[in-house]
Amino acid sequence: MRKHARVRVALAGILLPVLSAFLGLVSGEVTAENGRPPRATDLQLVRKRLLDGLLKSPNSRRARSAAKSQRADGSWPDVDYEDRTRSGWKTYRHLSHLLDMACAYKSSTSPNAGDR
Repeated sequence: MRKHARVRVALAGILLPVLSAFLGLVSGEVTAENGRPPRATDLQLVRKRLLDGLLKSPNSRRARSAAKSQRADGSWPDVDYEDRTRSGWKTYRHLSHLLDMACAYKSSTSPNAGDR
């Protein structure tokens, strides 16, 4: 496995649980230690920190490449959409492409900010 692929898998191992926890907080399924839902300010702080980290240094080159190679139906030729394995999920590349494009679109430091 190439180095950047290992980094991507490691990132998925970190990012996906964080996003899952964040979504749980937003939906009210997760409660604080006192048994009450977290305050809105807590959720705003978590959201800000998560977005700041993601938007800090987007990879505009990968975002442009993903946008150019995306098919009309929204799929990518380098993603195995038939993969049904439970570990090493190959369709993660689809989410990776979306994340690259979303970060490059939203980040003010990206040359692709606001591109459609």
